[in-house]
Amino acid sequence: MNDKNLLIRHQFHSETENPKNGTQSTFRDVPRQIIEAIRDGNQAGYREFYLHYYKSIYNFINSLICSPDDAEDLTQDAFIKIWEKREILDPDKGLKAYIFKLARNNAYNFIRKKNTEDSYLACGVATNDEEFASDEEYIAYQTEITHRIAIASMPRLRKEIYLMHHDEDMSYDEIARRMNMDKAAVTNHISRAKKDIEKAVQAMLVFMALLPGNW
Repeated sequence: MNDKNLLIRHQFHSETENPKNGTQSTFRDVPRQIIEAIRDGNQAGYREFYLHYYKSIYNFINSLICSPDDAEDLTQDAFIKIWEKREILDPDKGLKAYIFKLARNNAYNFIRKKNTEDSYLACGVATNDEEFASDEEYIAYQTEITHRIAIASMPRLRKEIYLMHHDEDMSYDEIARRMNMDKAAVTNHISRAKKDIEKAVQAMLVFMALLPGNW
């Protein structure tokens, strides 16, 4: 191993061969020298980047789509895109916002394709090109879109029960009578739905926090 590759390897503490079994990264931004190495086509630098950050990206995508197998595929795709577009990487801009943006877009595209029958997804996902009066308005819009996408990705029965409660303002007792099920089952479905939404919104806010201050 040459001196450059040794220096790249020592940029990270993680040496695991299986990224899913690695330690959870706090996802500080990628060291400049690693970005330069990836841009220059250095496979050792890319491999260290992949091993160290795979778990963070995988967990982020899975928190949005709640499908481990699909999350693994989408995570792989995000890293492949980094390698394919390595020549345009800018060390001055860092890499974490870019990889999280790729991950977020992969997850949202997956959800939209999976739930094309849901009319409330027609509005799409807001992008940085949209015009908003303030950061707060932009975050509120993204939160609403994330809320709707989380609902769309729920199992059919959970989604149906949650919408009865959320959109039709039906009580748990009313839903139980309409669905001919125990109130406890209704409570469980709604509780799980709320947890799904909270998890998706938290993941979205983490992503927003990682973006550079350009929105």
